[in-house]
Amino acid sequence: GRLLAAQDRERASIARELHDDMVQRLDGVARLLRTADDPDRARWGEDVAAISADLRGLSHRMHPSLVQLRGLQEALEGLLDETRAQHCLDLSLEIRGDPVGIPPEAALAAFRIAQEAMRNAIRHGKASVVRVVVNRSPTELIVSVRDDGVGFGDLGRRSAAGLGLHSMRERAQLLRGSLEIRSTIGVGTEVTARVPVPEAA
Repeated sequence: GRLLAAQDRERASIARELHDDMVQRLDGVARLLRTADDPDRARWGEDVAAISADLRGLSHRMHPSLVQLRGLQEALEGLLDETRAQHCLDLSLEIRGDPVGIPPEAALAAFRIAQEAMRNAIRHGKASVVRVVVNRSPTELIVSVRDDGVGFGDLGRRSAAGLGLHSMRERAQLLRGSLEIRSTIGVGTEVTARVPVPEAA
């Protein structure tokens, strides 16, 4: 729990550094280049502005307050939009039940688990289709990420080796929840996290 909290603090620190320093400096360079008489420099300005926008998006995704400020649904929608812009994937998000009023720690855990599961689906699973489903029941929050990637057979060995899988499981368990991973070679993988939450008011 302390390790995960430290990771979130470090993410917040890096996010602030990116946003408050590097992004601002790049924006300044982009403005100078855009106003140059040289057409090539003006085009470079557009490229620098695009890099700045990507870094700004990265800083937002990294900061833990993203979920608190925007809510779980909007944060996940933003994550999917940014992932679509970077990868040629079929992504979808389905929200069942009312996501309003989810405790901040549960919402952050759900977001990080979905984020990590999507990252694994793309990098390791080589997936082309990823489905994210968030279900708010009266007593628990269920987040499921299913992909059509290559899958894997030795789940025990993979879990022991994968820090990302450990992190997802620990986030769920710290909130007295659980994480289930089902994977079949050549079919894909499904990650399902269940976290108890108080009944919505």
